[in-house]
Amino acid sequence: MLDGLAGLGAAVRGMVASLGALVRFVAGVLRHGGLPPAGELVHQCMTLVRRCILPVTLVVVPMGALISLQGAALIQQFGVERLLAPLVAITVVRELAPGFAALMVAMQAGTALAAEIAVMRVREELDAYEVMAVDPLRHVVAPRLFAGVLIAPLLAVMAMGLAIMGSWLVAVGIRGFSSRAFLEGCLAAISTWDLAACLIKSAVFGAVLSSVACFEGYTAHRSAEGVGRASNRSVVSAILSILVANYVLNSLLYVGVVVPG
Repeated sequence: MLDGLAGLGAAVRGMVASLGALVRFVAGVLRHGGLPPAGELVHQCMTLVRRCILPVTLVVVPMGALISLQGAALIQQFGVERLLAPLVAITVVRELAPGFAALMVAMQAGTALAAEIAVMRVREELDAYEVMAVDPLRHVVAPRLFAGVLIAPLLAVMAMGLAIMGSWLVAVGIRGFSSRAFLEGCLAAISTWDLAACLIKSAVFGAVLSSVACFEGYTAHRSAEGVGRASNRSVVSAILSILVANYVLNSLLYVGVVVPG
């Protein structure tokens, strides 16, 4: 039992040390790297969109349809069909759109970001930047980090529309709900605060996953095994961090706050 407690303590210390190293790394990027070059930032944003738009679409449309399918089956038992649209809208805007968009970015783009930077570390390209007096934090890390912050809200808005479209297809095409009533119910249920909170959560998730990916790639060992480990650690750490951040943000944004109707 003592060995188990000692192992648990070592794991906790390792997590705290890794978190501290991540915070120092991001602080260093913001302090020394500053704003990234505009051209490289735009390139990284376009790259993230190309990598993530299809996975996000393939995930959120079926999820929206599933919410509508299961929700309609439950709601019709109690004769309150008018609640389906608000259920879909609130679920999609508050949780599904920002959460699933961030998870897809973490799994699809986060691993690629970590692998790219790790390969640059192995090939000594980052060292070459430093030799040429070019800050790799500004020209390599900062564009990828800021791109994640900018693109995650955009993907969340796209996911929001696609998920509601999937729900609409099932509600109207399969369950026989009125198209106009469903769309009007969705619009009435979504408040300005819900939209703002969705964008805030998405931006935070984007910052978290891009920071983790860049950190794992930048600190990777100089070997092929190091590249693989960086990619694996990136996706696992990013997903866990997003889940924790989601709970914290929900507590701050919705619990104890009067949401305007």
